[in-house]
Amino acid sequence: MDRKENITPNTLEIQKNDEYDYFDNLIHRELADGEVQNYFYDLHDKLVIAKIFKKTAQKKLDPTPTTPWVEE
Repeated sequence: MDRKENITPNTLEIQKNDEYDYFDNLIHRELADGEVQNYFYDLHDKLVIAKIFKKTAQKKLDPTPTTPWVEE
């Protein structure tokens, strides 16, 4: 058996649902299960906030006097 067959390349695979800023910081990711992740960095590229939103059932809302902006 050739030893080179067991070596896997050390490459970074960029997912199609990942977004990066100008400094190559990951800023947005959408996972296959519908989860959305948003990342925020300070001026020194240090991660300061990570917001993760789980996929939830969406319910259509009817407009009421207190929420007239909801579309029918």
